[in-house]
Amino acid sequence: MSYNDKQEALEKDVLSIALGDIEKLKDSRLTPDLFEIPIHRDIVFQCKKEISKGITDLANICLNAMYSFQESARNYFAELIGDLPFISDYDSFLAQLEDRRAIRTIEELCETAKTDSLTIDELKTKIASLNGSMKETPFKKWSFDELHEKPRTGDEAIDFKRDFYMQYVRPKKHTVNVIGARTGVGKTTYALNLANDLAERYRVLYFNLEMDQLEVNRRLLALESGIDVESIEKDCLTDIENTHYTDACWRYSETLNIAIIDGSKSIDSIRKIIASESREEHCIVFVDHIGYINNKGFTNTRESVQHTMIELNNISKDFDCTIFAISQLNRGAEGEMPQLKDLKDSGEVEQTAHSITLLYDKSNDRALPIAEYQIICAKNRGKTGIFGVRFNRRNQRFIYPKEQRTTNEQR
Repeated sequence: MSYNDKQEALEKDVLSIALGDIEKLKDSRLTPDLFEIPIHRDIVFQCKKEISKGITDLANICLNAMYSFQESARNYFAELIGDLPFISDYDSFLAQLEDRRAIRTIEELCETAKTDSLTIDELKTKIASLNGSMKETPFKKWSFDELHEKPRTGDEAIDFKRDFYMQYVRPKKHTVNVIGARTGVGKTTYALNLANDLAERYRVLYFNLEMDQLEVNRRLLALESGIDVESIEKDCLTDIENTHYTDACWRYSETLNIAIIDGSKSIDSIRKIIASESREEHCIVFVDHIGYINNKGFTNTRESVQHTMIELNNISKDFDCTIFAISQLNRGAEGEMPQLKDLKDSGEVEQTAHSITLLYDKSNDRALPIAEYQIICAKNRGKTGIFGVRFNRRNQRFIYPKEQRTTNEQR
């Protein structure tokens, strides 16, 4: 199938699905500029025009839009409505159209550069920021009721059940929150503790960019069962442990709403998955970790991490999600209490994050089965402070004594 034939088929599939589903027709990602074929662009434009008038009935939207065309186009419109592909493929089809639109835009930029209207640096910058420039930012004016209530109630905080430290930090929805630690201290394990807590109430997406998915699941099952993670790995469980393990498998599969996502190592692929998964409910997103995200067009790691943080912040605002970004600390000053300056490539990380949590192994002895840790709130839009906790390496749990904390009020 040629490029043009593929484009036409994709456009027809997306339109056919959208014309049979009011929510997809309202989808902000569905815009006329996705389509190359003029009649398809016009159909989307006319349908969006009817929606902007406040019409909510799908049949009336399609009927009104259809009668803005001449007879031959009306017949084609009707054929699209009657040809319904697999609805589950909608996000995949739409993503392919978005990719093709990006290719067209890049080709146009390259043609402009050939005329010396763009420098090579300007061309690189425009291509690197392509996602940002394509985001739809519709004007939204708050009503009187919204103005009267929202500024006084504040941003809604994420609801934690077991994690006392995060109840104290109270990360807000639609923010990026950073978890940092040196290599081997346990930043992934701490993130999994949070994910395990939150997955009882939220849809959790865990972007696993570093570890094998089997290891991630093994750690989560150790958390759920309380069983030594090495015993699970070696399959040497006692009868009682096997019962606990079976119960944990059931809870993990039936009550925890968590998806472990491997292989998405570009900010574009992460964005697309979040856009799809956050459409029906608020999602908690973990990115483990930001240093592994590939950003083409940047000459060094620092610039790449800066771009990643900016894009993650945009994603948290554009979609119904809250993000926890895991970050590596510099190897210098091993064994000393970490500080904000120890965040690797820290400039944009520190500036963008709503809160920054740093892990510190006071014992500095990874052979200890139970270690004394400090969890440091190094940045927060409110309180900062330190929690004393214990980390059980065997079952991967962080244990929080509520009374052991110091705080510093920041106004």
